[in-house]
Order: sequence, then C-alpha cells, then structure tokens
Amino acid sequence: MNSVRSHTLSSDPYEPIARYYDAENAEKVTDLPTYTLLAERFGGPVLEVGCGTGRVALHLAAQGYDVTGVEPSEPMLAKAREEAEERGLAERVTWEQAAADDFAAADGHGLAIMAYATFGHLLEQADQIAALRHIARHLRPGGGIAIDIPNAIHAFRTDDAAGLSIERIFDDPETGESVIQQSYSELDRVEQTVEITWVYDRVAEDGVVRRTVAPMAMRFTFAPEMALLLERCGFEAMETYGNFSF
Repeated sequence: MNSVRSHTLSSDPYEPIARYYDAENAEKVTDLPTYTLLAERFGGPVLEVGCGTGRVALHLAAQGYDVTGVEPSEPMLAKAREEAEERGLAERVTWEQAAADDFAAADGHGLAIMAYATFGHLLEQADQIAALRHIARHLRPGGGIAIDIPNAIHAFRTDDAAGLSIERIFDDPETGESVIQQSYSELDRVEQTVEITWVYDRVAEDGVVRRTVAPMAMRFTFAPEMALLLERCGFEAMETYGNFSF
C-alpha cells in the first residue's frame, strides 16, 4: 500500500484538524443537558469561551438563548458560523475570534462556559488568572461560570503511554473516506502538563494514506487548585461534580 505523509505544524493546533472536529466528537453530547440546566439557573445571555465549532453554543442557541461564542482558531470559528447558518441560528449567536483574556464581548452575561477541557489550553497560572478575571468582568452580579476540566488525579495515576494509541475511526465529512485518529501523550507531572500529538490517517479508496499531525499542549488543574484560582478571581461558592449528572 502506498503511503503519503503530510506532517502539518501550525501555531494554531486546530487549523489542520478543524475539518475533522465535528465528526470525531459526534458522540460528545452528555454534557449538553447540564449546560441547559445551568442556563436555566443563571439565565442568559450565555458566553462560551473557547467555543470551537459551536457544539455547546449552538445547542443553547437552539434552546432560545442568546449566545456569544469566543474562539481563537479561525478555522474552528468558520465551521461554527457555517453550522449556525445551516441551522437557522445565526441571529442568536455572536461570534468573536479572540483569546480567553482579551475578547471584547458585551458585559452582563448570566452564564459563562468553558467546556470540554478548554481551560487546559491555558498553560500558565498567569494565563488562567487573566482569563478568569476577564470573564468575570463580562458577567452580571450573581452570574455563574461552568468549567469542565479532566480529573487530574486520574490522569496522574495512569501509566505513560507507549507508542500511538487508536482513539477512534470515523468518516471524513468532506470526502467520506475513513479516518483513523491516533494519539501519543507525554505527561510532565511536575509542570502538570501533557504534550499530545494527534495523528489522523485518512485512507483513500486507492490505498493512499494521507497523514495529518497536530501537536498540542494541555495543563491539568486539580480541584483544590481550581477553587483557589476562582476565589482569587472574585468567584464564590464553587460546586464540584464528578460527571454531568447533578
């Protein structure tokens, strides 16, 4: 079998893989009812920071909430805009390409959301604090923030991976070809970071394999550390849940 390897490196880790994002996360829906409940609790409008392709933002817009979606990756945001148009939700969502600590959205949001490990992209505590304080300024008094972070204790107890691990196989939404998604991770337990290399092998009908490599770094945050960060940034009464049922 012939093989063509195209290694893609970019300052935007999502640029080479935005085309795959919705397909690989098609089954990621268990958190959506929770965000609906939180929106009912705190009220709109809703601010999603790190909205990606709009998975959560568009779900809430479909529930009738006005949503602002902030995302630094233009290819991901382009997918979100396209999906909003296709679903007739464009008037309910305002999109902004910006980082978590410098977006210019309006103030007065009832709920802010950082879903699906978005917070992990903030690699330094200074970045985390800057982002949380900036988000707090865009919430009205009594507003809330929901942050989904991986269980750091579970990650630190896991043995280091040896070689590539297959994550999933899905169809390329543009070509219909099979895509094998793999990953390799290197955990730094001192810095609380993980270097993840995502590998996407797209298998064409003629047997040619086109490979896309997308490295990215993430930071783990332990629950007590998260509590201190939120308190330092002006938030109160943190509630911690182990899953999306509460």
